[in-house]
Amino acid sequence: MSKFANSPALQRFLRALGTGEKLSGGELRSRAGSEMKPAQREKLLDAGLLVVDKTGRGYVYRLTDDGMSFVVEELDGPLEAPPVHDADRLSDKERIALFALLSPSLQLSTAEIKRTLGITIGPAVRASLRDRDLVVVLDRPIRLELTEKGWQVAALELERPAAPNDPPTLKLLHHQSRQWLSTLRERGVGLIDLYTQAPAPEATPTAEPPRTVGARVIEAYEDLVGTPGGWVGLARLREHLADVKRDELDEVLTALFRDGRIKLITEVNQKTLTQADRDAALHVVGDDKHLYAVG
Repeated sequence: MSKFANSPALQRFLRALGTGEKLSGGELRSRAGSEMKPAQREKLLDAGLLVVDKTGRGYVYRLTDDGMSFVVEELDGPLEAPPVHDADRLSDKERIALFALLSPSLQLSTAEIKRTLGITIGPAVRASLRDRDLVVVLDRPIRLELTEKGWQVAALELERPAAPNDPPTLKLLHHQSRQWLSTLRERGVGLIDLYTQAPAPEATPTAEPPRTVGARVIEAYEDLVGTPGGWVGLARLREHLADVKRDELDEVLTALFRDGRIKLITEVNQKTLTQADRDAALHVVGDDKHLYAVG
């Protein structure tokens, strides 16, 4: 093969178009795995293998007859077209969120999932899963609980192959889960059975673990707030948690703020601030914050 022997990218574009379809730029990128650059487009046009039509701000691509012959005779034939998108299937982010909620715990906070798994379940994903009746969303702090339907859909999704554009880790999960779920089914065990907590043997009572500073910040809000949904001064919070070092409390407040578990604002009327309020302020997002609320 003389043409494009040293350009796997151009070969892949040609093979992606080798089914004879017209593909938009996005469709070609999805099938070929990369965006066609202007210089690459010009090479294929100059070779007489490609036809490009302008549509609005984008392009539509198709092969010429010579291009089709080149794919068949010189390359390994066209790339296999991806399966038709299943509009009812959960997106990769929705499936990842659903799988992250498989746990013996009835409820998991989004902050806990972020901390333990590194997975962020954003508002759009939460709303979509809630609207599909797969999860119950609870506030203050934000917690998620799988519904009965959620467990069923999670099991069904784990038994299905991955989608073509899924990230590699999710593809691996689908690949592995299809095998062990099949084995479990043969033994009469369902997905939920894996996460059902068996009665624990009686054990010698142990001391209750100390509460984290983050949990104490959340609890302190309920104790200090004057009206539901109101704001609490950081000076009052610091006084309430006087046993916590300043640096540690600052770090926890910053993490809770970034996780969306608390809100921080600047006091608009600066004249009302005392010196204690100013000293207690937390500098974050380029500004001093004086008040916080949970939710």
